[in-house]
Amino acid sequence: MTKIISDYLLPYENKWVAVLNGKKVVASAVSMQELSKRIVKMNLAKEVVMTKVFPFSGSYCPHVS
Repeated sequence: MTKIISDYLLPYENKWVAVLNGKKVVASAVSMQELSKRIVKMNLAKEVVMTKVFPFSGSYCPHVS
């Protein structure tokens, strides 16, 4: 059975994560600045995507006015 993406991200709820190849979380931090420092030290700055994992207890809907 295939795991749902939220299963992988549940431990990182409400944190910033660095994802490698869209499949593996290689680092996490409370702030984007701290995460950036960590991935630079790991020499992965050009290979990862950083994103915020929002809480799963609610929903998120962007609004543009």
